[in-house]
Amino acid sequence: MTRREGFTLVEVMVSLLIFGLLAAAGVGLLTTSITNREVVKAASDDAAALLRVHRSVKADLGQAIDRSVRSDAGQDGSAFVASGGEALLTLTRAGRVNPGQADRSSLQRVEYRLSDGRLIRRVRASVDAGDWGPPQVLMEGVGATRLAFTSRGRVSNSWPTTDGPALPDAVDLVIETPRFGPVTMAFMVGGVR
Repeated sequence: MTRREGFTLVEVMVSLLIFGLLAAAGVGLLTTSITNREVVKAASDDAAALLRVHRSVKADLGQAIDRSVRSDAGQDGSAFVASGGEALLTLTRAGRVNPGQADRSSLQRVEYRLSDGRLIRRVRASVDAGDWGPPQVLMEGVGATRLAFTSRGRVSNSWPTTDGPALPDAVDLVIETPRFGPVTMAFMVGGVR
């Protein structure tokens, strides 16, 4: 009697079943890993956008100064305005970088706008009139924003006030985000008083 070496059909079928189960588990694990990576990246991108907004607003408010502005028509305007419309906040700030020591002012006009769910920052090189520079999109997917201004211990939802200083002491910014819900940021306002 000769003995043949090899696997029986049942052994091959069992090994294929085990291999199939391991492959299915591997594909499931890989799919879950990729999905988790995409979710973490999206959350990280949203957190980075909030950090970008915070840094930008903090830098601008920290350099805010009481320097009124003139329009193209020669009308005087406030140094610090929160309109509540599409233009959320407009201010005059110091500290403009001048690396080439060009003959220009260190002041600039900064505006924050909410347009089509995008929080935008624009800068005008000249404080008085002139064209706005290209918009810098700080964050997308913004549902709404709210501002509150603190001055002399009183809180107001608009600025300027009729009986207060030109600049508030502090500003609270609330941004409605789809991922994190309402996010509140508090800032001190600098400048010469």
